[in-house]
Amino acid sequence: MRHIRLVLFVLLFIIPVLLISACGLFGANDTNSYKKTKSVEAITVPQQLKLPRGEYTLTVPEVRADAEPLTGDIQLPPQLVALADIEKKVANESAVVESGAGLRQSLKSHATKNQEGTSLLIVDAGVDKVWPNMAPALKELGFDIDDANRGSQIFAIVKELPTLEIEEKKVDPGEEKQIIKEAYQIHLKGLEDKTQITVHNKYGKLEGSALADHLLFQIQERIENPLK
Repeated sequence: MRHIRLVLFVLLFIIPVLLISACGLFGANDTNSYKKTKSVEAITVPQQLKLPRGEYTLTVPEVRADAEPLTGDIQLPPQLVALADIEKKVANESAVVESGAGLRQSLKSHATKNQEGTSLLIVDAGVDKVWPNMAPALKELGFDIDDANRGSQIFAIVKELPTLEIEEKKVDPGEEKQIIKEAYQIHLKGLEDKTQITVHNKYGKLEGSALADHLLFQIQERIENPLK
């Protein structure tokens, strides 16, 4: 009987005390941890910065029924412009520049030859003055401008010419005439305050034929005596 009482005492008093102590050993929070904290210096704002002021608040303007409509003085956001309109504007501006409208003037020049005997045309003006005169001069000579590369200072031109009819050959009324294309490149090269003009074939090779000489002569006539 005495042994039974001892066992009950152990179960009721000793074991709960041991369990409570074990909880303190494994993971219990230290209620006095705040005593280990340290104070730090207060945050200071640099002199070049200003503290925010809290008295400003966002106010929504009151909409009145008798308010006046917007006037033209108020700047509205820009409207979106279609890409096609931009391309059209650029094309029109390029056409004006290439046509030489309002920029043509009489330019003095003289023909010469290089060491190989190829004809050259030397204009007594810089490329900036000669370039606007070239497009209208070439068009007056009957050439179409396939390309005008201002960076490379090259005009690619073409002219359609009907083939000569042979008298012995009978051509039916419904038969179309054969058309050939005469293609050249006109190169401009700046020489200090002068400009050198040369004629090249469609592949870019310097042309020294009689046709090229005649074309240079025609260009000289047109830039010295531009049509008004």
